[in-house]
Amino acid sequence: MHGRLGESVVLHPLGPLTVVGAAAYAAGIDELAPGLTKRLRSPAVAGSLAAGWIAVWLIRLRAARR
Repeated sequence: MHGRLGESVVLHPLGPLTVVGAAAYAAGIDELAPGLTKRLRSPAVAGSLAAGWIAVWLIRLRAARR
């Protein structure tokens, strides 16, 4: 959170999404919009996010080995 968004996205493309999610959680989005929270916790969305995180991790792991 040093304001260098470009560098942040290069290091982890899902970083900005994490910051937005953390801010929404801290703001109490689950109480303000329970329908949105329910949709985001659905297996399809949760699985897609998990797959994305794992894919980024594997790609970075492979790049580090070169």
